[in-house]
Amino acid sequence: MTDVETTKQPRSRPWFALAIFLLLIPAGLTCWFEYVIWAEWTLEAPGSVWKDGRPIGADFVQFAAVAEAWRLGRIDEIYESQDRQREFFTRAAHLWKPYAAILSFNYPPFTCWLLRPMASLTYRQRWVAWTLLQFSFALAALWCWRKELGPRAFGIVALGWFLSPPVCNTFILGHQAFMALGIVSVVLFLLNHERDFLAGLALSLLLYKPPLGIVLGPMLILARRWRAVFGVAIGAVLLVAASLAVSLKACQDYRGMAKELLDLAFGWPDYYVKHFNLLAFVANYLEVKPYDFTWMHWSLVIVPCLMLFSLTAKAWCFPWRPGTSRWSAGASAALLTTLVSTPYLYSYDTMIAAVAGVYSVKTWNQRPEWHRWYILACVAIAGYFVAGDITLMEQMQKLFGFRLQLAPLAFAAWAVLESLWAINQPTTRN
Repeated sequence: MTDVETTKQPRSRPWFALAIFLLLIPAGLTCWFEYVIWAEWTLEAPGSVWKDGRPIGADFVQFAAVAEAWRLGRIDEIYESQDRQREFFTRAAHLWKPYAAILSFNYPPFTCWLLRPMASLTYRQRWVAWTLLQFSFALAALWCWRKELGPRAFGIVALGWFLSPPVCNTFILGHQAFMALGIVSVVLFLLNHERDFLAGLALSLLLYKPPLGIVLGPMLILARRWRAVFGVAIGAVLLVAASLAVSLKACQDYRGMAKELLDLAFGWPDYYVKHFNLLAFVANYLEVKPYDFTWMHWSLVIVPCLMLFSLTAKAWCFPWRPGTSRWSAGASAALLTTLVSTPYLYSYDTMIAAVAGVYSVKTWNQRPEWHRWYILACVAIAGYFVAGDITLMEQMQKLFGFRLQLAPLAFAAWAVLESLWAINQPTTRN
């Protein structure tokens, strides 16, 4: 029996259930509308593109390009230049002109192996195979959640997750956010069951997108979980070997992708309108590109992030007691701190907030009643801004003359609550 099923339910439970139901209604309607339109456009698409000329799975094109490079026997050229990547994009989707979107395949070489089995398939077949592969990571996450929660709590969390904007966006765009969701869920599940070395091996897979590991990695070191750190090191060595097995030239060319990505993020106008971290909050509200940040601008980002990191470390690492309520709350705080402080956080990346929700709900009935209302408010605010995305920012600019991205503030407020509650909890096992 889990934490969420062990204590008497509060009197306000019906009102809280009604609030969740009311939040799920617009989410469900939006989700249904988007999925129906997406299905209709995809089924009616002539070839690999929709009627308006956009490829099926606008972000999936970069992954199809890798499969195309494998098919052509030119995988060593995958990071050679933007022109070479656009050639692979165009070939993969059978476009009538070079693909001109600001998009590049900038994931480490070892991720190319995921696309190797799809080399002989058509674009649509690759897209279906990729979607199924990604959903397998989501199923791994759901399995971990079910093990951590009781059936009722799991059902609500899973339903809310499925109807959330990040999940819709990931399916429609054909992105890889389910990988991060699955990896993070497996890592925390293994850590909570004291399987540190396996957790470290799983965490090493997050090197495909290192910004999502900028909190979990240091936390393991601060907590002196050396077996987990050793697992990360072993996993990293294996991933380097897998990258070299793709192509030595590709590994050498990949070094240039970091500078390209940095120039795009820090120098491209309105790049952070698409992001939901604290850096995006400052860049959007003050209308300043990160390349033009002064020490004052950077202090508005770095100081709150360091404060959150320190609070999370105190809550989670000192002491480290897997299986306790304090540990669960600290795990939630660690993920929320990641969302706030990571330099890259697209809408689909906010999906890992669901994992934070799992560990908040795990200790639901041990908390003051107002905690659940507080967390629900944070989820509602963040969900509204993630769903609104660029359109909401543009409307705010027209109406008020500024763009206020509240999602990172909601994540930060939730992280502070988790940390403060964890610090005051006993370290005995549940």
